Amino acid sequence: MTGKCRLCGEKQPLTSSFLGLCPACARKPESRAIAEFIAALDPNIPYSLLAFHPDYLMTDLPVTSLKDAEEARAAAKRSGLQNVHIGNIHVLC
Repeated sequence: MTGKCRLCGEKQPLTSSFLGLCPACARKPESRAIAEFIAALDPNIPYSLLAFHPDYLMTDLPVTSLKDAEEARAAAKRSGLQNVHIGNIHVLC
């Protein structure tokens, strides 16, 4: 699923997806099912995993661990997604 960029003429993704990795909310079976669904549509859809950082009203939850983020990335790759990255790695602990 790509389109041509009007400015540079290069192929660009028409869609992308992300998953927030809140330690208290994101569960492995659901995360895997989401990745499998996206991979079935197109394994080249960019997929970003975003770490949770406690701010404002949600300060009682922990920051996503680097280990959990890396496990989620590996699981998404195993599900068939080709373009998976951790989007905000700087907030991981």
